[in-house]
Amino acid sequence: MANHYDLVILGGGLRRRYRSGPPQFAYAHYKCRSAYRRHLRQQLETVAAREGKIAVENAFADAGKNFDLRSVPYAVFTDPEVASVGMTEAQYMDIHGTCSCRTISMDRIPRAVAVKDTRGLLKMVAHHETGQVMGVHILAPNASEMIHEAVLAVKFGLTVDDLIDTVHIFPTYSEAIKIAAQAFRRDIRRMSCCVE
Repeated sequence: MANHYDLVILGGGLRRRYRSGPPQFAYAHYKCRSAYRRHLRQQLETVAAREGKIAVENAFADAGKNFDLRSVPYAVFTDPEVASVGMTEAQYMDIHGTCSCRTISMDRIPRAVAVKDTRGLLKMVAHHETGQVMGVHILAPNASEMIHEAVLAVKFGLTVDDLIDTVHIFPTYSEAIKIAAQAFRRDIRRMSCCVE
């Protein structure tokens, strides 16, 4: 008897279940994770494309790849925009019972002051013991452009100190990420611009 397998696409990638029996067709079954049900932000075209690529690589190249939904950003194109990646303060509190979070107003960001549009804020959630960036949430005119550094921080487990040690161009909206990280280590109200 020939072996055949069912292809089951899970949120984390493709898994094969082998079984013996008469040759039949292989089929794909998409199983929604609870994360998809809880977070609409995962229902993005870019997520579907990434999952499809991983499924194909795992099916035909046995790549063993997974997809971590914690580092998938989302944006809402309002004015100002909203962008987010990773855990919220409430999600972190539910798991750990404490949160190391910092919120900065856009009026602390030199670029926002220079262009006279200080609407919004940025909240950073960091691990309460290690300082690892767990989530970043932005309400600002260019939030969808600012979120990508935060995506990398969450995806690669960077800490607030890693962000502080990264040179940022001055003045930019993206500098808000660094200033939020600095808020974990010092009083940013007493900082002049360009302080390392």
